[in-house]
Formats: sequence, structure tokens, C-alpha cells
Amino acid sequence: MRDTALHRGFSSRKLMLAILGTLLLAVVLAGCASSREPVTAGEFVAAAEGLSFEVGERPLDEYEHLIEAGITTSFTASRGTASVVFSTCLDEDSARFVFDVSSNGVEELFASPRSERIDNRLTWNFHERRSPTALTVAIRIDNTVLAASAETAEDVAAVDALIAAIGY
Repeated sequence: MRDTALHRGFSSRKLMLAILGTLLLAVVLAGCASSREPVTAGEFVAAAEGLSFEVGERPLDEYEHLIEAGITTSFTASRGTASVVFSTCLDEDSARFVFDVSSNGVEELFASPRSERIDNRLTWNFHERRSPTALTVAIRIDNTVLAASAETAEDVAAVDALIAAIGY
């Protein structure tokens, strides 16, 4: 075996390329995960009230099926035809179940959308159907679920603003 500068340089280049390739792969995978942070119920309420929604807590003891689904807190926000429900669940599995039910509602409420977007990731899910004057959407981030609908262009814009305000 020869120990020449050329041989050492070639090995160093291979090592450097392997390191760069690994870093590039890590960056790409991190981008695919696109982790999102859930908001608290208090942050949701503050954002909704700040956008002139009427907000109320859903009394879970009146809705036994919500408790059985694993929902621990639930708030509704309404404005015109817009209705937004924000729920916190016991864990991610409960939230996935609530999201699935809400996502089915998206399909039932809005049979012929102009556009539909579905995005499923490890820590969050998104299902939206939209037209210029109507919207239904279900979003899960970790153990939280937001479900919303609106039936006028103005209320669609209000729901979009609320979703953007909380980063969902």
C-alpha cells in the first residue's frame, strides 16, 4: 500500500462527500417533517376573540361522546356563517380519532369543492375543501384538533385569518 498525498486526498474527498451527503439528507428529511407547534386553548380563545369571533367553552359533561373520544377541553368560535371548534385531547391517538371523524365531516359537508387539499404528516394532519364562497377544514397538530366551516366569502376569509393567527 502506498501512502501518498494523492491517496490521502482521495480518501479525504470521499469522507467529505459522505459528510455533506448526510447533512443534505438530514436537511431534506427535516423539511419533510415540517413540525408544527400546537397552541393552547387559551391561545386559541385569545386569537378568536381578537378577530371578533364569539367564543364559548363546550361543556363536555353534556356531550358524553366527546369524553369517550378523549377530548379534554373544547371551545367553539362563531362569526356569521363561520363555525370553528378547537379541541384538546388526552393524547395523539385520541386526536387522530377526532381528526378522522372531523375529516369525514369535511367530505360530507362539502360534496363538490373547487379544490381539495389533504396532507398527512407524523405529528399533524390537514384536510380542506374550498370554493371562493365556502370552506370546510379539519387540522390536527399533536393532541389538538381544529374543525371549521364557513359559507360566505367574508366568513371564509375570517376562518383563514384565525387559522393563520394560531399558526395552523
